[in-house]
Amino acid sequence: MRGRLRLVLPALTTVLACGLTGMQATPARALCPAELPAAIARVVEHPDWQRARWGILIREMASGRTLYARESERFFIPASTAKLLTTAAALQHFGPGWRARTSVYGTEASPVATELRLVGGGDPTLSREGLQVLARQVRDRGIVRVRTLVVEDSAFVEPDVVPSWEKDDIIAAYGTAANGTILHENAVTFTVVPQAVGQPPSWSWDDAIAGQQWQVTNRGVTAAAGTPYALELRPQLGTTQLEIVGSIPADNGPDVWELAVPHPHAYLRDVFLRELAAVGIVVERTALARSRPPERGTELAVIVSPPLGELVVQANRDSNNLVAEVLLRQLGRAVPDAGSISVRRDRLKILGVDPDGYALVDGSGLSRQNLVSPEALVQTLRGVTTAPYAPLYRQSLAAGGETGTLRWRLASLDLRAKTGTLAGVVALAGYLDPPQFAPLVFALLLNHSDRSPREQRAALDAIVERLNQIDRCPDGR
Repeated sequence: MRGRLRLVLPALTTVLACGLTGMQATPARALCPAELPAAIARVVEHPDWQRARWGILIREMASGRTLYARESERFFIPASTAKLLTTAAALQHFGPGWRARTSVYGTEASPVATELRLVGGGDPTLSREGLQVLARQVRDRGIVRVRTLVVEDSAFVEPDVVPSWEKDDIIAAYGTAANGTILHENAVTFTVVPQAVGQPPSWSWDDAIAGQQWQVTNRGVTAAAGTPYALELRPQLGTTQLEIVGSIPADNGPDVWELAVPHPHAYLRDVFLRELAAVGIVVERTALARSRPPERGTELAVIVSPPLGELVVQANRDSNNLVAEVLLRQLGRAVPDAGSISVRRDRLKILGVDPDGYALVDGSGLSRQNLVSPEALVQTLRGVTTAPYAPLYRQSLAAGGETGTLRWRLASLDLRAKTGTLAGVVALAGYLDPPQFAPLVFALLLNHSDRSPREQRAALDAIVERLNQIDRCPDGR
């Protein structure tokens, strides 16, 4: 996922997990299965969590034997662990080799095409380089002039943005629109740099075409070095107005913000128009379309996304919201009139996931209206293990101390897991292979906490560290 700075709610920022307030590090000693409930209780019953809710389920992978359960069939807000269900359903339906297509249709009446139609296929990885490839393919057809360039965004019928997402989410780059015509993840970088004391800071976009969709009002000021940072960026929801207010110290470095592109459909059109011009193709007029015509003509150019197996890595390991949302919509697109939520449910049933164990309204887990039980998460993780893509799915999860959202957590453990974080919510679900015990599958969810994200994650990590100590004791306990 692209870096999300400043505009992201503090609870969404990845931080190094530290020791929980009032808790000491647990010695790395063997832990009998019978001792596990008491060991976990020392974490979850700590006074820091007296007003919070815990949902926990820990099972042996092969046998399915439950080692510990706490409200495992109750609903919790899952945050990004919801991606586990979305990606499992996508793999079950499409298989890991599936790819999204971006095509250009038209007539081969070179050198002049009456209409050229760029059709987005919901490729969340489409870049300017991909559009350059399409432009060259069109030129190689002998086309040098286009009467009308149409950019068609008809791939998905669901809303581009989930209605229950909060306003800060849909303005930020981590909550960009999941439409059919995506370019550069529908995100743009905005940088503010302090100037001389008393002067307004300067600002710039990393992509002028995307940035031109915003109207910036700069009311900020550069303050003396050493003064507190007090700069704010205030996008106006439902508009393209962006206001810089407050002060930035003169000794502050560049301040980088990641924002959503307000109109991604038009953004892709404008960039493709420039790439066509770069290869010598003149376009007389352009149009945006949201529906498919009866006939598109001949496919003149095409590029494809990376295979689904790679997209699942981006969704799970890197917790890319846009990729997860697109995969959900691709399910709906593949089964017309069924709806993406329904198709996901049906595919998860095939994997043995009880549809009564979750109620998801999006694909990424960004909505606070999502509900999942620990049981449903564990059913998903176990259900995938018998599928031919099981190794890929497991490898798509972050590795403790090594990759993705677990890069700075739980090092030296044989752990693959999906993280989840929202304000007052943390979650972790995945696979753990303790050195002296059978492989485990687990789901840990903490809701309604007023502690810091760092403290919340530390509590989850403490439980996983205790799981890693588990051993089969001589008496078989």
